[in-house]
Amino acid sequence: MNGGTLNWRPEIGDPTVLGWSITIAYAATAWLCWRASKRDTTPAVARFWTALAVGLALLCVNKQLDLQTLVTEIARNTAKEQGWYAHRRPVQVAAVLGCLAIVAIGAALTVRALRGNLRRVWPALAGVAVLGCYIAVRTTSLHELDELVITGPFPMKWWTELLGLALIAWSARA
Repeated sequence: MNGGTLNWRPEIGDPTVLGWSITIAYAATAWLCWRASKRDTTPAVARFWTALAVGLALLCVNKQLDLQTLVTEIARNTAKEQGWYAHRRPVQVAAVLGCLAIVAIGAALTVRALRGNLRRVWPALAGVAVLGCYIAVRTTSLHELDELVITGPFPMKWWTELLGLALIAWSARA
């Protein structure tokens, strides 16, 4: 906060053609997962598809609201107000590692819950892992990672999301 105000702007979202295309891909993939949850007769697999549909719907909304930017802005302003902004690197690294740990723990719990059914959903699990890693990296603002994600001939910014969604959609349709 800057004198009690927040610098986050709702127009930060991703209002480009590619941004809206990825938003639509999130929505379509969430819908495919919802359909898969209604089609599957195995309770654990149906719960997996339902959870994935809800998660992707939330990510769809976030794609344009850009809520992670709001969280980042709040954290940045808090660090500046509390005087530790200059020493933020360990906190950023811990945040990325924490996000990756959450993804790994979630994956392990999901694999355990779906044992015996993994053959049917493995592409979706791979897609979730891709999206989870992407989100973990994008949530923090490590400049070295930002360069890899945002710049280059094939920026990770768009192809990782599309790859993850494609794997999930492929599995949901199968």
